[in-house]
Amino acid sequence: MIKSLIPIPVRLRKLSFAYLALRQTKVSTRTFRVVSRVLLALLRESRTPETPSHNPPALSTPGLIAKQPPGTAFTSLQIAAPDPVLAQLGLNHWLELSPANLSRLAVAYFALGRFHRAREALECAAVSGINTGYYAYLLGCLYLLGDEESRALPWLKDAARLNPGLAAPGEYFFISENDPNYVPTEFDQSADDTAWLRTAYNCLGQRAVHAGEGQLRPENHAKSMEKQALLRERARPSPTLTRFLDQHGIEFQSMHVLSWEWTNQIGHLGSLELMLRMRQLGWWSGHAIVLTHRPRVANKVMLSLFENYPGVTIVDDSYDGGRFVNDVARELVGTLRSHGMTSYAWKYPDGSVVPWHEAAAKAIVDWENSAGGYPFRDIYDRTTGTASATQEAADRAFEAWGIPPGDWYACLHVREASYIGGDANSGQGNRNADIERYDLAVKYITERGGWVIKLGAPGSPPLPAMPRVIDYARGAFKSELLDIHLIRHAKFFVGTVSGLANVADSFGVPAALVNCLTTEAPPWHSGVRFCLKPIYKADGTMLTQRELTASQWRWGLFTVETMRRYGLTCQDNSAEEILETVKEIEALANGRAPDPKGEEILRAWRETLACPHQYGTALPSVYFLQKYRDVFLERH
Repeated sequence: MIKSLIPIPVRLRKLSFAYLALRQTKVSTRTFRVVSRVLLALLRESRTPETPSHNPPALSTPGLIAKQPPGTAFTSLQIAAPDPVLAQLGLNHWLELSPANLSRLAVAYFALGRFHRAREALECAAVSGINTGYYAYLLGCLYLLGDEESRALPWLKDAARLNPGLAAPGEYFFISENDPNYVPTEFDQSADDTAWLRTAYNCLGQRAVHAGEGQLRPENHAKSMEKQALLRERARPSPTLTRFLDQHGIEFQSMHVLSWEWTNQIGHLGSLELMLRMRQLGWWSGHAIVLTHRPRVANKVMLSLFENYPGVTIVDDSYDGGRFVNDVARELVGTLRSHGMTSYAWKYPDGSVVPWHEAAAKAIVDWENSAGGYPFRDIYDRTTGTASATQEAADRAFEAWGIPPGDWYACLHVREASYIGGDANSGQGNRNADIERYDLAVKYITERGGWVIKLGAPGSPPLPAMPRVIDYARGAFKSELLDIHLIRHAKFFVGTVSGLANVADSFGVPAALVNCLTTEAPPWHSGVRFCLKPIYKADGTMLTQRELTASQWRWGLFTVETMRRYGLTCQDNSAEEILETVKEIEALANGRAPDPKGEEILRAWRETLACPHQYGTALPSVYFLQKYRDVFLERH
């Protein structure tokens, strides 16, 4: 919640704000300086630490913005609750608020979740004109947050005029928006208002999560789905697409098109596998056409396994030089508006919309109750897994490493910055961990006759030289083929919230997942034991399990920046916490019964969950729960 330091009536606040905004650009007098100091003190906002979401209403009016845009925006900036993101802009005078700087200010406000102020700043910039597609599209999205579709549409369309890549379906913005050579397709050009709104609501749902305001995601994705349902009813295929569909035995009305985003990260391929299990459960029906963008396929070996699934067709998008070259692929990209299947949200039969991972976690519960097994593992074992090329590649590597036939091993993956080339202190660097804290767990495995094979990026930090430890990630044998093969045949997997953990899930490999931090409900199977990173508020109190899953605090975990805004810090798991979690999964992998003494604290943990399938069918480390019981399992 945002409140002024001294409560005053709203009308008086607005009048005071208008006076300051109109006087900003006048010659400053001593009287004005005294009055402005008093009024600013009355209007200045402060953040309440107990309430992490901060979205104050704007005090301006359309007339005030039109008459005095820089004065309006500067007055808002003067009364805004302080934040380093705003301070870094270095805007200290109304004369500095050019349209370009107003747009920068709007982006800063948006990143802070102050959407009313972001809209106000862009409206001030629009008085002189917005000449960048990104800013125009952002203003359109902000109007949608206010349920003003008629005001949003002109800005969404103008954004595409300024940046043609914004005419594409939103699933392709990452490619098209950043390609100056993008040429809008005939399907982009024929998109009607419903199609524009479908894409914008979908985009807005994602952006809200990135801003630490994920509670807005379901509502906006629900609106996107409503628009898409209208588009699906009236969509008709061209003769070219009709011939393609007939050749593959696909019905246009019942098909679903999955964008390239389902295949551009290895974890997304794992989500695709789970989506197909959801179809097998009867959660959805129809043929899945998976679009790929060849330069961005995360693992082509893993992708090839989906060719063995019934009701799946893989089509490359043929994108090259700003165009979708193939006629069928180009039309399928266009049909994302009407037939796209998003990986961000799920709509239940009762009409409720939830984050996709939350639905997927529920699907894991239903899947295990149905004793469905692991179809992805079965497909691998009868195809790629038994191919001579796979066996030869594995034999060469194991011989070079000195691992005798019959010896067992565990795969180890520690999330770090080199894979995405990001800064550990920005973005999702909050999910990273220090590999040195894994030494006790590594020794525990090797002392029991196992080997440890480290997975990850070639630029990942090296492991210290230790007996029976292989730094595969940095070695000469690293390949897409062995990435998959090693996980499939590991006795267990030691990892975290990352894409490789999704692969282990698809294979049903027992997994000790540590240093876990996520806003999502991870769809983990019953062979997973996990250990969360402890999260602390600014006052030093630890977030409870319930707060992590059923309150606004959850959405502050998305990035380093959102955690900083929420006043949250995280702590890597200790070497002992990692070790004890690995001990639990090693016992599980070897078929040893868990200690019955742990059942009592697991019952207490289950009672704190607002969503019973928050972690699929996985269980937390008993050691972790016992260590933090007094604070972590507190119920509010």
